[in-house]
Amino acid sequence: MNKKISTIKGIKAVILIISLLLIISIFPLRMWTSIKEETGGGEIVGYTENVDSTHDAIQDFIAQYDRLDSISVFVNELVGGRYMRVAFWDYEKWVVMYQDLIDLGEETLPGYVEIPMGIDLEVGKTYRIFITVQNASFTVGTENITENANAAIGTFYYNDSTFDGYHLAAKYNYELPISKSKSFVYMGIVAAICIVLLIAAEFIGRKKSFGDITVHSLVKYTLNPVVTAGYAVLAFMVFPMKLFDDRITDILFYEAGLLISYLILLYAINHKRRDNREEVFTSFGSVYDNIRHYGQMILIAMAIWYGCDYMNGLANIFHTISERQMAVCLLGVIILTFSAKELLNVYNAVAVVIGAIAGFIYYNGNKLPETEKEYDLHNLILTLLIVILIECLILLLNLIRLLWLRIRNKSEWKNKKLTLSWYAVIVIAFFALIIIFRFARLWGVALAAIYSGLYFRYYVSGDPKKMLKVLSGGLSFNIIYTIGYCLYCRYFYGFIMGRYSMQFHTVTVTAEYLTIMLCATGALLIGKMIKAQDEEGFFDKLSVIWKEAVLFGFVTAYMFFSASRTGFLAIIITMFVMLVIAAITQKKKILSFISFVVICILAVVITFAPAFTLQRIVPVMIGHPYFIEIEDAVPDVRGSKDWDDYSYMSIERFISVFSEKMFSTDGIDYDYSEDKMNYDENGNPLYDADGNLIVSSQQSTDDQTLETEDAEYVEAESTEADAVVEEISEAEVAASDNPEEASGIEEYSNGRFDIWKAYLSSLNMTGHETMSAVAENGENLIHAHNSYIQIAFDHGIPTGIVFFLMIVCGIILAIVRYLKSRNEILSLLPFAIISGFAIAALTEWTFQLCNPMTIALMLTLPSLMFRDKK
Repeated sequence: MNKKISTIKGIKAVILIISLLLIISIFPLRMWTSIKEETGGGEIVGYTENVDSTHDAIQDFIAQYDRLDSISVFVNELVGGRYMRVAFWDYEKWVVMYQDLIDLGEETLPGYVEIPMGIDLEVGKTYRIFITVQNASFTVGTENITENANAAIGTFYYNDSTFDGYHLAAKYNYELPISKSKSFVYMGIVAAICIVLLIAAEFIGRKKSFGDITVHSLVKYTLNPVVTAGYAVLAFMVFPMKLFDDRITDILFYEAGLLISYLILLYAINHKRRDNREEVFTSFGSVYDNIRHYGQMILIAMAIWYGCDYMNGLANIFHTISERQMAVCLLGVIILTFSAKELLNVYNAVAVVIGAIAGFIYYNGNKLPETEKEYDLHNLILTLLIVILIECLILLLNLIRLLWLRIRNKSEWKNKKLTLSWYAVIVIAFFALIIIFRFARLWGVALAAIYSGLYFRYYVSGDPKKMLKVLSGGLSFNIIYTIGYCLYCRYFYGFIMGRYSMQFHTVTVTAEYLTIMLCATGALLIGKMIKAQDEEGFFDKLSVIWKEAVLFGFVTAYMFFSASRTGFLAIIITMFVMLVIAAITQKKKILSFISFVVICILAVVITFAPAFTLQRIVPVMIGHPYFIEIEDAVPDVRGSKDWDDYSYMSIERFISVFSEKMFSTDGIDYDYSEDKMNYDENGNPLYDADGNLIVSSQQSTDDQTLETEDAEYVEAESTEADAVVEEISEAEVAASDNPEEASGIEEYSNGRFDIWKAYLSSLNMTGHETMSAVAENGENLIHAHNSYIQIAFDHGIPTGIVFFLMIVCGIILAIVRYLKSRNEILSLLPFAIISGFAIAALTEWTFQLCNPMTIALMLTLPSLMFRDKK
């Protein structure tokens, strides 16, 4: 970053980068869009009778494009009240995809009323618009069906009866990428402007010398205005525009979060950089070594991602795909342990060509035709199998070569830096036992085979320091990508499930994933804090730790969002032990411990507001949410246009969910209505079910009683849509905050003691064919909620004992290794990962081939299985 370049060359580079980004945004990303309007093709010829509490209007239509921006419905007259309720249905699945309230009191009637949607559709699929009321009455327009009518517009219903000969008077506004011809024109314009600017820069540079500039200065001059403008726009959107919330507490919190984010970015851009070869992400030597080690990091990150996909799988076919994708990545990690000589040779080239040809023939002979159900998924599984076999062929050739060299006593097998430690015997014994007592389970065999190959290759070519750097990089890449993914398409909503699950559909797996990531980032931060003690000034120390502190703080914030007691227990214990161990190795032990704790706390406090704010506002602005099929989220937040809906997470709602889950307190009453204009300043209803004005609430007690009865009547009224989708009520809050009542220790164990008792009573020496036990009441239990018990139940008591020893001895050995190499930044990482796994395994099933915690654990073990030769 301190390298000097010509100022004119720097300006040219900025022009080229900006132009390239603009062109990429046009194509292939196709971010530039336009609106295409579709109608029924008829003319407005009349209107319905009143749509009210007992009469609805329904229009079916077939999606013509894959993104619906909005629907404009012609409303003729607002008879009473104010609010139209619109529910958007997937007709074939019979589920509500989105719902919203539209305040007709703010519209000019008669006229078209725009209903924002922002929903991704499946072309050719049937959808339904369901129009009802929220204490109102109104009429909607109808249009006739002509000879040239749009065939995609289906049946129109009024009061559940077909309205023959007519459609709902509506416009269907689809969001489409700009046409290819326009794309080429715009790309040409950008390219032309770029060329003109480059010529101008060159001309000016020849006329006058502007000297040199450092790369860092160029970055500052370019990014500071961009970041400042971005902050100003977002801050203005929060207030005074109030696009995300109108409550003062949330506005202030979001403004604080944006301000802190802005300051962090300014520091990242402007702080003084130091060229330091001891960084976690550093040069590994030659170009080839850099390519293969960074390639390993990326593959590890991808393997963990596919492991997460496995945890989300809702059918065996998806599990199979994720397993094979993960296996492809891990086998790739093994292959990238090869030296250039081992990898780039004629034997591997021939093997790849022959394997590809054989795979192509095999694929074409076994692929399913397009007429078969799920043919694409089955063919993907077939493709992944072929890739795995080709990778295995390369590994087999390498093994044969190494054995041949061993027989020939070649130098490649002499003077190895590493030798096996006593801990390796425990790991090997565990692998042997899960293979011997496997029954019909093959994932244990796959696990032992993959990681045995990896450990062998690390023994042949590995360096313990590089092993940990690669693992650390892979974990960091994965969590950074995951946070980016969540900011792109995972909404932060408060109902029905108020605990944020990130990329998963269950917060249990989220907690397991975050436990490993938080332990790893915590170990990185502690390592950097120890290193920073060698620096003199505050800003010099800050420049050493700021990246790790921000990452640790963000990951901790997501752990708060998940509100997992198991996760917090694991991370608190692990972090405390790491801080103590790190402090006792320093000269000023107590002062070091206090400073380490304070820095960790400050990292969390400073980054919580930015993490919360960005997760709340960025995905809704992007507007392409991804919801897992079984995910619980109220329909109000499933669109992408209603940014300020009260169903999104807010500070008040978060405090309620977190305190109720973590401390078993009663949830805070959450009563914020979207239909504000239906109530007076005292919260009393103004309209009855059909929008008729209720007599003023400034009355006698008898009148107030009558008003209450009317309000209760309004609540009792329901339509077909309201039977499926209701407003947020106190009952919903209670249901989401208190899934079941419990007290004492049972409230925290969630029945685990009974589960453990059932599993422990069924243990034997050889294990069981299925992983399920039967409870005393006859219930078939899915798993033991304890990895140690589950391993003993599945594979037998001896296997469970060896597994327990592998974890406990791993923790002890990791501490010993740290004390011997305390100056290494990553020396605490093995302890952090194994300890986090060990604690989480006490209450959850965390050991399985594709579980992210298992992947991280298995990749950590080689740092303990080998020791330097004396």
